[in-house]
Amino acid sequence: MVRYPKQHRQLPVSSSYRADFSKPVGLHPKHNLHLSNIESPDQHCRLYSKYTIPKALFVDKYQLADLDRSTAMSTAKGKLIAVWGETDLEAPVWSVDGWGSELLVEIYHNSDIQSSDFTFELPLHSRYEFPQMNSTSVTQNLPWPIVFWVCPDFQQEQRHIGEIKGLGYESLFPDNTLYYHLTPSPEDGDVLSTSFNIPVAPFNQYDRIQWLSVTVLLTATIYILYKIVSNIGRKTKAD
Repeated sequence: MVRYPKQHRQLPVSSSYRADFSKPVGLHPKHNLHLSNIESPDQHCRLYSKYTIPKALFVDKYQLADLDRSTAMSTAKGKLIAVWGETDLEAPVWSVDGWGSELLVEIYHNSDIQSSDFTFELPLHSRYEFPQMNSTSVTQNLPWPIVFWVCPDFQQEQRHIGEIKGLGYESLFPDNTLYYHLTPSPEDGDVLSTSFNIPVAPFNQYDRIQWLSVTVLLTATIYILYKIVSNIGRKTKAD
């Protein structure tokens, strides 16, 4: 008989979270995770969030490295642990074969701060979408992440011989790990996803936009070449 792990536990509903996007969303959405009544179950615990991201969005793992850097303006906010799935930074949505990606992020929780409420911001990027007929945007949905504390179990009981373990993100943590899950708290019913609009080219004006883009690109290229040639000419006369 297969038994599922008992390491996953639910925290009281007072420890909760909700998610949304900063407005305006645009091509580079910022996903906000609003956490309430966040208190560590134990001094050895760490806070994590696992995201499931559709192929309409992607993360830049090099940009996410900045989460772990402190600056004069802000302290380090978190750390990227792992990314699975689609990570091509340039591919439009129609050339992505997979369904999307997943990532695990550690969220730094400053226990010295009196307030137990804070917001974690994850920078995302949207892929170029198919042009739409008579529309300048396309609507997508991002599932809410799961948020949990990871704590070492110093009094771990011996597991059942048929117990499942180490699936998904669990494989990144030791066997003697307890997972304390926060409760999602949606403001709109039971929907645990956030919709957002991605700007697209309207299909009925696609040719016009394409020609305009080419014209701007050629004009800029000619201007740059003109400035280069002019500077070379001035240096030649000076010599």
